[in-house]
Amino acid sequence: MPGARHDATNELVRHHPELVQHLLQTVGGIPLPDNVPLHIHSGELNDRISTNRHADTLILAGPPHDPHYGLICEIETRLSEPKLHQALRYAATVWLRLDKPVHVLFITPNTTGDRYNRPLTLNAGGLTLTLT
Repeated sequence: MPGARHDATNELVRHHPELVQHLLQTVGGIPLPDNVPLHIHSGELNDRISTNRHADTLILAGPPHDPHYGLICEIETRLSEPKLHQALRYAATVWLRLDKPVHVLFITPNTTGDRYNRPLTLNAGGLTLTLT
């Protein structure tokens, strides 16, 4: 169950989605355009086989009817391998929905979170997904 720190950080991100974009640009080195409107959307990421998935914050950049890309922001008190895999599934779900690039940002006070700063690959039979 998320705590007060999680909820407060998530509320900050929802009120200022440009922070997610800025962090991905400056810290992550991801070239995202600055002049695109950002819109907060429901984090409900349920797929057709009824697996309930819910991202902390989903931001779509560009026109609501045809966004240019998606941004997922996850607030994690304790970053872990299972949470990374969960976020990769979120990104895949949004990518399938949009057919556009998707970026994921983790905000964490976890001082050992740097150990997860590497490409993450998930294999499912003949399907391989990698989050860099």
